[in-house]
Amino acid sequence: MKIAVPNIFGQETLKLKGFVKNYGVTSIDWSINPEISENNFIHYMEDLVGFEVRFHGKFQGIDLAYSDVRGDSCFIAYKKSIDMISKCRGKFLTIHLGLGTCSFMELDYQKAVDNIRRLNDYARERDISLCLENLARGWTSDPDIYREIIEKTGVSITFDIGHAKTKIYPSQNGYFFYKKFLTGFEDRVLNAHIYDYEIPKKGHIPPMDLNAIRSRLDILTNTCCDFWVIELYSPKHIIEVKNLLDIYLNKDK
Repeated sequence: MKIAVPNIFGQETLKLKGFVKNYGVTSIDWSINPEISENNFIHYMEDLVGFEVRFHGKFQGIDLAYSDVRGDSCFIAYKKSIDMISKCRGKFLTIHLGLGTCSFMELDYQKAVDNIRRLNDYARERDISLCLENLARGWTSDPDIYREIIEKTGVSITFDIGHAKTKIYPSQNGYFFYKKFLTGFEDRVLNAHIYDYEIPKKGHIPPMDLNAIRSRLDILTNTCCDFWVIELYSPKHIIEVKNLLDIYLNKDK
């Protein structure tokens, strides 16, 4: 299993490199700034040679599902990112639908499906796996709609276990709700985001103990996913969760 961390120090690659080396982390999940120049991006990636780096397109204010020019702008921004990733020999990019969107009334489902399908074709031509993340709200927070989009577009999966828990209702069986996101697509789960749950305007909350996330980790181990991102932004919390994951992954050894 590869354990990864986000670029928690922004663009400070040498600081990030030192952190991951000190704590036995092997990989990085790098959030791309859509405004970055290609030269700067390549320079940052050169600093991280020796680590597996996968990429995260957390673009705010633009979305592939907008039916107006914002949808086209988002498609162009993702294409630019794919081109830069390809030049650095990267292989994975996670995308979103409805990230930070104020009103889903502005989004068009068919436009979303069409744009993701076209973007996936573009990525495949460059040997990059495009992965759609489930969010805590909107279409991708519903496991049935999420799987429908995966089926219609052919993309792979980034499963965010915290978003899945944030969405769940008290009356639902957690294990079966989480599992439903991935049913039938276990061979397409390429990345996972690990934390407990999300609080609006506060962010991602770390698990209090291993039991808080154990059932979701059990589900992940029954997929092909081998890339777990500790999606927290405090070095202290990352280290604590890394220790929990080490215990979980070594339980049968």
